[in-house]
Amino acid sequence: MRFLTRILILFAFSFIVEDLHFFDMLHEESPYNIVSAKKVGFKLNPDKKAKEKNLSTQLTKGPVAKNDSSILRLIILSGYDKHASSSVESFFISNKSDHNISGITLDINYLTPDNRQLHKRTEEIILYIPAGETRMAEIKSWDKQKSFHYIKSQPSRKPSSPYKVTITPLSVLIDK
Repeated sequence: MRFLTRILILFAFSFIVEDLHFFDMLHEESPYNIVSAKKVGFKLNPDKKAKEKNLSTQLTKGPVAKNDSSILRLIILSGYDKHASSSVESFFISNKSDHNISGITLDINYLTPDNRQLHKRTEEIILYIPAGETRMAEIKSWDKQKSFHYIKSQPSRKPSSPYKVTITPLSVLIDK
């Protein structure tokens, strides 16, 4: 009985290993993958650097990248929030256009209440937003020391400095 159990386990394991090789072959040959992956045990985890590289390539050179002002005017950003103790910034992106969006590049400007610039960055986000719908986006905070809070967020017990933010869409990745 033990012998049959061992044979069945080895047989099932060989299928799992072959399936992993099959997924690796699909990943290497497919020109449509945005995220590359690496094997960790039996799980495939996205490689962050390759993800950023591929997205920036598609957003700047891809045939579906749009920085047309008529489409960008139909992208509405709202509901920004970041508490002093948070390492994540969150906001809503509404797609009022007739196109499905799969990625967006944003210009984010952080200002003091008296309009002095604290920081500025460009963020590329992979996020699927169907035409006419809204999705919540979360990005890693620029505030590494957690010493700032968004001016409209509730201040925490920890003392922190308020800031305001302006977010401008620069380009979107349109699904065809």
